[in-house]
Amino acid sequence: MRNWHVALVGAECTLPAIGCYGVPDTLPHIRDLIQGAGFGQPTRTEFVLVARCDTLTHHDLAGVSIERTLGLLGARFTLSRDQAELGFIEVCDHSSAMARSSIAARWADIGNLVVRPDRDLTSSMSLLLAAAAEWLLLGGVTRLVDYWAKDVDPPECLARLQQLGFRRLVVNERGFRRSL
Repeated sequence: MRNWHVALVGAECTLPAIGCYGVPDTLPHIRDLIQGAGFGQPTRTEFVLVARCDTLTHHDLAGVSIERTLGLLGARFTLSRDQAELGFIEVCDHSSAMARSSIAARWADIGNLVVRPDRDLTSSMSLLLAAAAEWLLLGGVTRLVDYWAKDVDPPECLARLQQLGFRRLVVNERGFRRSL
């Protein structure tokens, strides 16, 4: 690296699987090796959360409309009430070609979950997750994965996801850097 005049080197253990990137808390010995090699503290810590789709679907959708379109990352569901957009969610399932196992093909990621700040986070998030989960169940997807990072997402989002049935799968640390 010095011969190439590299100024900064990064270290992560990203694996080709859902939610496996950075250094997971399930591999503390890898974190110790990275830091022992002179890499600093991580720049981001992300919680990977998972919920069963069937536990997310029991919400009354009366009084709101849901529109399904193609989003940047997959199916997009936009929630509206009285012609006013309340928020949207985008979900991406993992085809059997992308998934490393038949089980992983039944999991999907939340690519974007956005609730307008002037709207009720609690009910809007529940309704968006319900719409996405119902759609995913039709295609045989049984688990939904979301990601939460303190420096990006508000704490109330993590609390609400946990109230809705999301559980911690792993905590990933990212952005280990070392100057040369």
